[in-house]
Amino acid sequence: MCSRRRSGFLRRELHWAYYVAMSFVVALVGGRDDDRYLYVLVPALAVFVFHIAPSSLWRSAWRVVALTALHLAAVRFLWPVGTSEAEYLQYTVSAMSVDRMVALVYFCGALALGGIAIARLDLGALSPARRAKAEASA
Repeated sequence: MCSRRRSGFLRRELHWAYYVAMSFVVALVGGRDDDRYLYVLVPALAVFVFHIAPSSLWRSAWRVVALTALHLAAVRFLWPVGTSEAEYLQYTVSAMSVDRMVALVYFCGALALGGIAIARLDLGALSPARRAKAEASA
């Protein structure tokens, strides 16, 4: 269902389809440092998530903050790159050591599982009082 909604969105919003396609083209012809070129897909990923996810997910402020924080951590926002060429190469996925890449994959996997847990967590089910309040307001 998600791929159907995403492809329907891309058919309606052709500028996003063009953005994604051209991002891949630039990444293919841009050289070995693919992660630098594919970072530009992060805004498209955010738009897809906001479009595909149910609107009830975004009504909760704590969920929006938590998912945004996970998203920023996954793209390594504000992580120091380093001042030497060797440190820079350890930051880029195409040249980093295997041990560091494995750690990064585990880290991003944990972030993804955390995002799924946050999206699926129903606080009303955890608290009978909240569930009763939600049912009364519906």
